[in-house]
Amino acid sequence: MAADTPRSAQPGHIRYLTAGDVEAMAPSPRLLREAIIRIFSRQGPGADGPGAEDDDVDRAGTFLPILVGASLDEGRAMTKWASIVAENSGRGLPNVTSLIILTDLATGQPLAILDGNWITAARTAAMTAVAASFLVRADSRSIGFVGCGVQARSHLSSLTSALPSLKHLKAYSRTRRSAEAFAEEARRSGLQGEVVEDPRVAVEGL
Repeated sequence: MAADTPRSAQPGHIRYLTAGDVEAMAPSPRLLREAIIRIFSRQGPGADGPGAEDDDVDRAGTFLPILVGASLDEGRAMTKWASIVAENSGRGLPNVTSLIILTDLATGQPLAILDGNWITAARTAAMTAVAASFLVRADSRSIGFVGCGVQARSHLSSLTSALPSLKHLKAYSRTRRSAEAFAEEARRSGLQGEVVEDPRVAVEGL
């Protein structure tokens, strides 16, 4: 191989980032929102967005979505392999698990394999926060959550960053234990966390 061959073109140099690695180098909620806005701004009429395929494996709550995307500016492409397994709740495992492969766009060589769970949760929450920054009153003081799992926790961080006037949170979940844990997390972040017994109560009068 020639001495001037780009390192990214050399096979074998693949970095693996665990869940801990990804979370340790995670950008702030504000930077995530800015990245989402840049991505959305490029998706004008006629633009090609990321492709996705869903494979319903057994028609019993197991899905294997595959997503692909690329950035010409960064010279990178990615593939995300995800699994959504409804029965994992009873196994003590997450319902959604994902793995991301980052590839050099010019050479097609894989550059890194990343645990995708934090990225998936943070990206989804950042999209919600971007929408909220345009659609929600800037002085909003109350927020309600129906469901208090992984997505609720990532949304809590993103939404409190996007809406700094928030003071009060209502939490409803299928189990009171989950709602109590989430309300306590909200209190640690500086909000008044309240558990409610009805999903309507969580969202009415906000």
